[in-house]
Amino acid sequence: MPADSASMSERSLRPFSSTEKYLLAVREDLAEWLDSLYPDCGIDAESFFAKLETGVLLCKHINALIERLNGIQSPAFLLPAATRYAIHCRTNVQPGTFQARDNICSCLRWCRAMQMKECLLFETDDLVLRKNEKSVILCLMEVARIGARLGLPVPTLIQFEREIDADELRHATSPSSSSAAGSYSSCSEDIDDVASSLSNESSSGGSSLAAISAESLSSAPVGMTTAIGTTAPSLLPSSLKNVDQVVKEQMRECRCQKAFPLIKVAPGKYRVGPSNLIIYVRILRNHVMVRVGGGWDTLDHFLG
Repeated sequence: MPADSASMSERSLRPFSSTEKYLLAVREDLAEWLDSLYPDCGIDAESFFAKLETGVLLCKHINALIERLNGIQSPAFLLPAATRYAIHCRTNVQPGTFQARDNICSCLRWCRAMQMKECLLFETDDLVLRKNEKSVILCLMEVARIGARLGLPVPTLIQFEREIDADELRHATSPSSSSAAGSYSSCSEDIDDVASSLSNESSSGGSSLAAISAESLSSAPVGMTTAIGTTAPSLLPSSLKNVDQVVKEQMRECRCQKAFPLIKVAPGKYRVGPSNLIIYVRILRNHVMVRVGGGWDTLDHFLG
């Protein structure tokens, strides 16, 4: 393998740094999503963790998911009984108290009952004491993916994932598809290698109702039909017309030690240098995001 290709293969599996830009971009996206679902909560990027630390908003959303699950009438729907019962939420609690921690623990128990992978969960102190904000963000992204398969609205980044996964599916099933697809990393190796998990399941139209389980809800590819057989919420059309110009500008500004050319494959889709690594670039508000392998990064950090 050429040296450049080897270098880029290593980069595709490179853990995210603790860059504030990446965390801020995803936090803004999650805050806007939660605010659209629960307008009375008054959450934004600045107050994000403060609004979550009592566990009340988390419980409210989990119970919304449970209500949607209970609307599915099928004896073949394979889910643990623990995922069907509304979780008890203690309201009007103070941050850091036992009651607030109990709210958070109840939500995490439900996530485990849904067979979410441990690397996508967080500890109570990660939220209450801000010990690991990234873990909280990754967990909420995965919870949002579960909601997407139940027909609920999703954050913009997950809408991008759905578009990209649909493109990858078309590419994989096309007779003329080549081996230029990027490699995918698994969250089971390291939590820092994950911002979005892709399942290894292959299906052209989503799972049948008889085959649905908690695991399939938490790991099925987000580009597929929703697990309950309904149509997913319509995706907001992502504007790709300015992506190429933004990519060119950031490439010119790049101060990396060794520059790798980005070769345009399709709007918002690029091959990196002489390698087979494929990346997707999307603009999220004022952030330029790259999906490479199984996760997201900011373009300037990826190029650096």
